[in-house]
Amino acid sequence: MTRIGVYVFWSLLAFLPARAWAYLETMQVLPPNPTSLSSISIYLAGSLPDGCWKFTGYEVRRVEMEILIEILYEIEGDPCPDVMVPYECTARLPRLLPGMYLVTVIDPQDTKSFDLDVAPGRQFVLGDANSDGSRDVADAVFILLYLYASGDPPPCEKGANVNRDGTIDLSDAILLLDHLFRAGPRLASPVVDCSLPEQCILNQWPIFGAGHWECDCGECKAVTDSGGCGDGFCDLAAGETPESCPSDCEAKDCRPVCTNMGTRSEGWYDVCTQEFIDWASCAECQAECRACGSKSEGWYDTCTGEVIVWTQCCQ
Repeated sequence: MTRIGVYVFWSLLAFLPARAWAYLETMQVLPPNPTSLSSISIYLAGSLPDGCWKFTGYEVRRVEMEILIEILYEIEGDPCPDVMVPYECTARLPRLLPGMYLVTVIDPQDTKSFDLDVAPGRQFVLGDANSDGSRDVADAVFILLYLYASGDPPPCEKGANVNRDGTIDLSDAILLLDHLFRAGPRLASPVVDCSLPEQCILNQWPIFGAGHWECDCGECKAVTDSGGCGDGFCDLAAGETPESCPSDCEAKDCRPVCTNMGTRSEGWYDVCTQEFIDWASCAECQAECRACGSKSEGWYDTCTGEVIVWTQCCQ
């Protein structure tokens, strides 16, 4: 091709419509600072290459500490308009234990990754006077400051009443320090409704409308909302039930939950049948599926590491 021919070729090419390219524009974690008790979602927004591409959904896979989210699509039609096709979705993640995860989003033309830090979930703990989710010397100091230095009152009085005598005083701080540093007596299970939202789901849903249970200072509270219910995922750990959210909870995750805390009936119960499984002091514990794919697969107590019931629970 002559120099004049090359010039004419590129001149004509300049007047042709530029082809659109797909891209992944937005990745947003919801809630922004998730914990192991959160219902975690990733909001995604991007564009597909041209008018023949159609967004059809997403697929979430977990491989150890990596979360893979793949954008699904179909291609149909011809000719294809050179316009980008925007899409958006909110990808619901499985329940995650505390830790650092690598989230990789696979778009048809783009792949991006980011780190997701999942903090330990805060729950009701007897002796957690400052309600920071742990029981340590800071809680004893918090009680002493409250009693003798005009410190802030405990966010949850039940948590600061360590000896369960109905009054917050010096004996609570002493008992807590004795427990922490002198191998003192194991703190008794508090007489409360719950320490986690999932421990409320055997209760009868008392109000009209979709919603979930919350555990507020050891008390089960029914809360109506439109945030989680209706997303197609039955989030038992967040307190969704077949009664409170029937659209999501037709198929239930029948894991054990600890109920009747602080009574002679405290122990593990089947969330689906409400049948008793085993006596246990489990107010601050959860059931976790372990040993997937082996003969030992089943639900295990996160506090003791002991098996609650052997069953095929891995998904």
